Amino acid sequence: MPRRPNPAVAARAVAGTFADTARTVGEVIAAPAREGAGNDLRDLEAAALRELNRAHEQAQGEQSAERGRGEGTPAVPPPAVQPDDRPVGAAAGGKHPGRPVEPVHHVLPSHRRAASSSVDEAVAAAAAEARDVRNEELIVDPVHKETPQGHAGEAAASLGLWAYPIFLFIPLLFVTLVFAIVPLGNPFDDSIGGQAVFVFVTNLAVTAAIAYLYAIAYSGMSRNNRPFRVSLLPGLVVVVLQLAVMLPIYVIRGVQNLLGILAVGLCVLGVYGTLAVTRPDERSNVWTFFTRFQLPLLFHITTLTLYMVVYRSAKPAVQGLLVFALNLFTFIFRRVMLSLLDPYPLELTMLLSGLWIQSLADMVQTFSFPQVSNPSVFGAVWVAQSFGNVALLIFVSDVWIFKLRPTIKTYVVNAFKGNFPIPPIPEPDYSFKPEDRGHSANVGSYRRRQFRFWIWKVVSQLTANLFYLVLSPVMRYGLNKERFPFGPTLPLNGWRNSMLYSGVYLVFIVIVTALGYFVLYKWHHTSFHEVRAIQIHEFRSYTYVGFVVAILTHNIILALGMLLQHYCVFSSFADCRFTNIVDQ
Repeated sequence: MPRRPNPAVAARAVAGTFADTARTVGEVIAAPAREGAGNDLRDLEAAALRELNRAHEQAQGEQSAERGRGEGTPAVPPPAVQPDDRPVGAAAGGKHPGRPVEPVHHVLPSHRRAASSSVDEAVAAAAAEARDVRNEELIVDPVHKETPQGHAGEAAASLGLWAYPIFLFIPLLFVTLVFAIVPLGNPFDDSIGGQAVFVFVTNLAVTAAIAYLYAIAYSGMSRNNRPFRVSLLPGLVVVVLQLAVMLPIYVIRGVQNLLGILAVGLCVLGVYGTLAVTRPDERSNVWTFFTRFQLPLLFHITTLTLYMVVYRSAKPAVQGLLVFALNLFTFIFRRVMLSLLDPYPLELTMLLSGLWIQSLADMVQTFSFPQVSNPSVFGAVWVAQSFGNVALLIFVSDVWIFKLRPTIKTYVVNAFKGNFPIPPIPEPDYSFKPEDRGHSANVGSYRRRQFRFWIWKVVSQLTANLFYLVLSPVMRYGLNKERFPFGPTLPLNGWRNSMLYSGVYLVFIVIVTALGYFVLYKWHHTSFHEVRAIQIHEFRSYTYVGFVVAILTHNIILALGMLLQHYCVFSSFADCRFTNIVDQ
């Protein structure tokens, strides 16, 4: 029989946990207030924590009520128990004997009454510091309301969730204008007249947009109170670099292999060089963000370039293997990026590691559909993408969290690092840590991380296929159709197959979303409520709208730029032409 927890021990543990949490919260909340109000990113992070707390309490209350109704006892949440005392099996009211039952972690009023007077005083002192301007007592964080800044911020705040489909027209209109409407001319005409439109209009518009997006990424991760209002100087420096380097190449030597990668490299050099020079007090921060985000992103772009070049002319069997390799690489690299961005705000870290990395890979893979040499390759694409969706749902299961993951992290990781003797497997951590990023043995934080990765993966696949369905016809029949692999070099049947697959896959994404919603709600109720509260709150933030649109804009510009004949990334090492993708 399981050992009954000692009420006194449990009460002291709860009181100590609550006191530490309250002191930490008081410091977290009081610091921004002392520094000054108006920091939207910090407000977003704090409000997300409060929503997470509220959802956690709601979910635990529902589960306690269900247990109370089933057993005929009052639905009073029990105090948190130590790991050694946690109940297991059917004795704990679970359906599966022997399976650990996650206890209630959040401190409720009934727990506070069990605390000692000294703890009550500490809690009262911390709560007194953590009051907002309306003198309301705070549970975790104040209710922060963003102040819309500029016309775009006011529009996003008033539109709510409708801001996403409306604002996503911005990247669609931008790429349509610069890639399909403005005539680019012949990339093999090395005269100044033949290259003028591309060098002075298209390339400058594309690289200036990418430079702006990199600048706001740094601004947001630096907790700037207005991350989208950055200096124009980095963009101007990038324009000068593009004219100084790219113009002589196109005029003297003509189009060359991988010029698109050179253009992106000049963007990075111009943005971070300007930031380092104009912000001497932030040079260490600029360098840290450059090494932790920008360099890994360039590595990701280089890997996607290699994938596109090899995939272009590979046989069907090899194309299928490359699809699996790309999805596995993205799966691992996303986790690596999350660890690299640990020093930065959690909400934006999840965006950069979850959405930016995943969406860029999905965009490149989706817009590579014209290269598919056999319709059977679409089956491999479907299996690989489905495996990634299902894997994230498996990673929140009890078998993975309580058995496989601790064993792998303890024995495999320590053996790989040479940590001998290998330490024992750590006990699961059931404490409620809203700011934990899931690297530790904390159960709730790890589940929340995987849930959010799953959400961003679904969003990434949805937007990539939607963008392809909208932009592929534009590029095939636009003024520059001969400069993209969607044009005359691609047989009509091959293009129709790619459009059909994207349309069918959108239906499949809807089914996967419904399945994931059911799995999370049915078997992981607490984490489901926590993540739902986080995402609903963040999705309604106009700052979040701006960053989501910025990330998708960068990725669609980069994906189409890699296909453009003038940049010679897709057609590199093939005389910068599309002749090798004609169906034989």
